[in-house]
Amino acid sequence: MKQKLKWPNRVILLSFCVILLFVSCAGNKESTNQGVIVLKPETCKDYLFTHFVVDKITPIETNDNFLLTRLDKVIRTSEGVLVFSKSDGIVALIDEDSGKLISKIRRIGTGPGEYRKIVDIAYNEEEKQIFIFNDYQKLQSFDLLGNFLSEIEVDELYETITYNDGQVLFHCPGEGYASYPYVVAMYHLNEKSWKKYAKDIALEFPIRSKGDEMVGSKRVWISANLDNVLYTFERDELIPQYRIDTPMLQRDDETAKLVASNLMEGHKEIGQKRLLYSLNSIRETDKHVIFRSNLYELYFLDKQSGKLYKEKPMVQQWFCLSANDYIPHVGNDNSLMFLLTAKKWLYETSMNNLVPEVRKTADSIQISEDSNPILILLKEK
Repeated sequence: MKQKLKWPNRVILLSFCVILLFVSCAGNKESTNQGVIVLKPETCKDYLFTHFVVDKITPIETNDNFLLTRLDKVIRTSEGVLVFSKSDGIVALIDEDSGKLISKIRRIGTGPGEYRKIVDIAYNEEEKQIFIFNDYQKLQSFDLLGNFLSEIEVDELYETITYNDGQVLFHCPGEGYASYPYVVAMYHLNEKSWKKYAKDIALEFPIRSKGDEMVGSKRVWISANLDNVLYTFERDELIPQYRIDTPMLQRDDETAKLVASNLMEGHKEIGQKRLLYSLNSIRETDKHVIFRSNLYELYFLDKQSGKLYKEKPMVQQWFCLSANDYIPHVGNDNSLMFLLTAKKWLYETSMNNLVPEVRKTADSIQISEDSNPILILLKEK
């Protein structure tokens, strides 16, 4: 006769099953919350202004042959800044100091080295190669002058890519309204071989996070909708680092079910109730781990003290920079990047609230309403 579990053991077993529901498996290894650091955010005012300073302001060159509707990704390299506009189908290398265009890739078509749409880009600093993943499910490589080098077929249409330690990482295949929160496929460039992280349970949650779910900085950080755990991807494993102790819309929540059945009504309810469903756009510097939520809050983890601070910045002294302007650029540096449209730049520079050193730089830059975006780089104090 099988022995029944005692009540405490049943509770432990149930808790373990719940954890497994929210955490994915990696091959034969399991990522669990064992050892994960739990952080409870404290609301703080002026954290960004207190701990960072404006380092560089770069207006991207504008001309009749180079107009950017928006920017979807920025990568800092030793050769300049790579910018990617999905809507314009453009990847460009920009001089970080002057904003001048160095080279541009825009190859619409069906032939070798061409694409209909770009899904995402990555960069190999060692080999000075730009990677473009397109909607034909091909990974293409180019040199910094925009010359086509090679391409390979990819098995699925993933949502995000990045480069890390000799591999191109592909994150989360999107299948209609479903998503797999913690799927990473790895292509080893030298060995020309593939390895894939095991799939998690598909989520019927059609709202994508308003930010990036995989970003490379000091380490590669990964996040997902409906989960408050932040992971790093190291040694081909997904490692849970922090669990944010904050109320979040979960998979079994009635609103989550409503989103899956009626996107418009679900989206409306999330907006009205201001529900948190995504922590994303994670960057790591020497002193901080920084990320954003779908409520446009910025979170700052002080690595030395272990404290987590949350604010909705609106730094008037710096063009009223907010979490909505934050773009998690790729690069192993101690900076944060913000992106301003030309219209916002013109409006904010017409006000008289900029600090003197920023005002002096702003007055020296000529911007019109039709200009390309302006990159603002902050560095840690």
